[in-house]
Amino acid sequence: MRKGNIIAILGAGAIGLCTMIAAKQLGATTFMSDPVDFKLNKAKQLGADFAINPKTQDLSKIVKDLTQNKGVDVAIDCAGAPMSLMDCINLVKKDGTVVVTALFKKNVKIDSGPSHKRT
Repeated sequence: MRKGNIIAILGAGAIGLCTMIAAKQLGATTFMSDPVDFKLNKAKQLGADFAINPKTQDLSKIVKDLTQNKGVDVAIDCAGAPMSLMDCINLVKKDGTVVVTALFKKNVKIDSGPSHKRT
């Protein structure tokens, strides 16, 4: 992460919030995503630029609209859910970086088919 990066952090628990604070200190723009509104409110209080509830908002559309369809520079999975990992893969731009800080209870299969190719 560095100044000017656009970062998506999925999971607004302790690890996600600490990651967001570090990203903000480095000068990044941050998208926080979590299905729990209380956690999103805390993320906003701590400085998140965008707080998105994927249960009630279209995370992918919001990120694409705000990045002119490019995607984020870095997507960080702090949630540990199979869907959050796939969301990270879908949100990151071509030549972007996906980071997994979460632990998964079961093995996660990643679909690397044509829908994940960037143009």
